[in-house]
Amino acid sequence: MRGRYVFTGVMALFLSCKLFGPEEKAEVDWEASKEKSEEAGRVLEEGLSRVRPEAPPEEALAGLDLDQAMGLYEEALELDPSNSLAHFGMAITELLSILADRRVQDAVDSLSSILEGLSVESSVGALASSPIAFYGMARRAWPPGAAKPAIFRASDLQEVVEQEMLPGLGRALGHLEEVEKDEDFRVYVRTRSVQPLVKVLSGPEGGPVSLPEVDSLEVDLGEVYTLDAQVRLARAFLLILTSYNLDFDYRGSYELLRTESDSLKLVYLRYLDEESSLLTLRSGGNPSRAKSDLLTALEKFGEAVAFIRAEDDPQEDDIIKKQDLEALKEEIGEDAPEFLGDVETIEGLLAKVRQLLSEPLPVREDFDHDGEKEELLVNLSAWLDLPPQDLKAFLPYHRWYPENFGNDNFYDDLVLTDAQLNPLGKGDPPFVLPDPSFGGIFPQFGSNEEFLSFFGMPLASGPLPVDPLNRSGGKPPLLSSAGRTE
Repeated sequence: MRGRYVFTGVMALFLSCKLFGPEEKAEVDWEASKEKSEEAGRVLEEGLSRVRPEAPPEEALAGLDLDQAMGLYEEALELDPSNSLAHFGMAITELLSILADRRVQDAVDSLSSILEGLSVESSVGALASSPIAFYGMARRAWPPGAAKPAIFRASDLQEVVEQEMLPGLGRALGHLEEVEKDEDFRVYVRTRSVQPLVKVLSGPEGGPVSLPEVDSLEVDLGEVYTLDAQVRLARAFLLILTSYNLDFDYRGSYELLRTESDSLKLVYLRYLDEESSLLTLRSGGNPSRAKSDLLTALEKFGEAVAFIRAEDDPQEDDIIKKQDLEALKEEIGEDAPEFLGDVETIEGLLAKVRQLLSEPLPVREDFDHDGEKEELLVNLSAWLDLPPQDLKAFLPYHRWYPENFGNDNFYDDLVLTDAQLNPLGKGDPPFVLPDPSFGGIFPQFGSNEEFLSFFGMPLASGPLPVDPLNRSGGKPPLLSSAGRTE
């Protein structure tokens, strides 16, 4: 399916090797500016010839002389600020600089290590899941022994994002916006120079990428709009990633993560829950900025589709062809949730996603597993427009009993409670949520009872058993007559 390789193909634009542009509009010194742009393209082409697809990214991209190329593009823009070819080259060079940055690569490696093996549960199941997930992620973020990632804390990763990635993406988008002002923008990239970088960007599991069997690939505004949208999507993800405090330290130290003592593990989990800044908002404006990027990305995708549909030139050398849009259209209905069931076109899909980001959207599924579908209102914009200050505040009411941390016979270290922190007992609900709407993301839930009923959970079954360290091996601990778990 060519549709899934569109972004990889567009990323091939990064090489910006030897670019051949159309007649440019003279403003200052068009001819000299054009020469500088072409010289910069040759520098990139020479660097790309040394790319080794079989090597790790930090080694594969090490041969690129990005500083020299960027300097030449800057000189070209000084000679002619409207030089769309130079703006395109600057955008590509900025993006390549991010990919080749060693701090960025270390941050990505660390994030992969932290998230390794993390399973995603349903929203209801997650409410009752063990806090041991926090401990496991923390151990992966700060593993014992000498072999550690170059970046240890989530805040280190967030710092790299804020210092290296977000500014670079912003500069690249600024240049792409300048390119989009040129309705006649068109350049060509040597296909043989694309392949090594495409393989590096695809990764070992990316599979073969099908590029047109032509000497040069045409790049026009269809690809530029698509690249613009992809960069905005990446920036939106990074803005969300840097919105909340994700550090797992214990009072500024990570030594406690080395412990094998269950008692000390419980001390750590209680600290994360009650005293730490974990999952608290650290940058109030980032979610709303992410929403703006997401909405603009949808607009850019729409402009790309419109431009490609309107093309009347041969499609053999295009990276994104008209037939790719038809292939993507055929994929829209495959395994789609019901709220996308009425979508038949790419434009319709973009409109539906825009609606999901802007207003409450009904989602129909069998949420209570009774064989009939129910309608759930989902309002993502509630979180993006007014992000919660502390995500831990949405956990069910609960209470820690540190005096029981050394008790290996009973799992009564943490119990579910009512709003007054009284332990739940027989005849009580399985848990009580402080805010069943989760900050407005599910606006139809005004009470705990409505939430439980909607998802088919009993209203008076007694509390769910809680085993913070999963000491029961996944088996529900038994309730004794005293109300303690054993």
